[in-house]
Amino acid sequence: MTTRGRNFPPRPGFAGHMRRAFRIAVLVSLLGSLAAPANGAVDESFSPDGVDLFFAAGGGRILSTFDDPAGRTRLQEGFGPGAKALGVRPVSTRVGIDIGTDAAGRAAAVYGRCPRGRRCDLYAFNFAERRERQLGVSRRACSEVGPRIDRGVVVFQRFLRRSAKRSLRCRRGLFEKRPGQRLRLLARRAPDDYDLEGDLLAFQRTLTPATGDLDDEQNLDEIRVVPTAGGRSRLIARAEGVVRNDDGAFEGTFLSNLRLSGGFVHWIRSVEDFTTGDRITTADVLHASVRGDGPSTTLDRDGRLYTDDRANGGDQLFGLAVDGDRLLYEFPRGIGEVGTKPPPFR
Repeated sequence: MTTRGRNFPPRPGFAGHMRRAFRIAVLVSLLGSLAAPANGAVDESFSPDGVDLFFAAGGGRILSTFDDPAGRTRLQEGFGPGAKALGVRPVSTRVGIDIGTDAAGRAAAVYGRCPRGRRCDLYAFNFAERRERQLGVSRRACSEVGPRIDRGVVVFQRFLRRSAKRSLRCRRGLFEKRPGQRLRLLARRAPDDYDLEGDLLAFQRTLTPATGDLDDEQNLDEIRVVPTAGGRSRLIARAEGVVRNDDGAFEGTFLSNLRLSGGFVHWIRSVEDFTTGDRITTADVLHASVRGDGPSTTLDRDGRLYTDDRANGGDQLFGLAVDGDRLLYEFPRGIGEVGTKPPPFR
């Protein structure tokens, strides 16, 4: 999390690392600390035991991280008291985790490890076989991060590495690996965030138009969808904001945490308002069809656990995971799940 007052993770470069690590300051029971809204029930919540929280949903499953007694980051499956450790070696949260399906349509997870904190390698876990394997995309000299998996197709990014020895060089970019096919470069520079479903890739990019204004830096966020085979991208959402150079604060509207599921793109929209002298954040979950042929709609705020924490600057919405009609989000006390299916978008 940056110190700039933004309500979502720093954009990866990969010092930001794709699926952010937010420090969970308080892990307490929600009972007694949250009042039920007038028009509906409060969402269910789950507080994994750990410092850095990552979670994902897909293939009908939920995966999250927790810390074992030795302080190592482990993976667990499930939501709530029934969550159980996956039974694999500790993982590196800075690589990110994802759940999707393998080539046979069975649930599969992808994640990574960074031996001794240097290069990172990618692994896949097959839930039907309860087995882990290292993905063939991992190269000994390179660092691979940000994996996404769907129908056995894996998309990930790799960092540039220069060396006098050809075997130690790594080409930077966003790559795709399909079963039985060679590795393919999708983009020379990985976008800020991305997700995969079928033959579509949704991505977020940030443009910073040169304005000549020494006081502020303009920020233009875009979310687009493009076929992995190539072609023109479709604009799904756009927002404008400003990064104030005097104090590093964000002001305006920003997009983050895009997720692709069920033919819809989901994302977080954060509006940073300083008109009262203090930063007040209004954060919402939006979605729109991947076809780009209709308006976006907003998740009903009634019953959400991230809303209206005015004592801490407004809404506290940090992350998002979507699997069909299941929608989960991160807020200061852990993971919340929208109680109605499908979630109410208006």
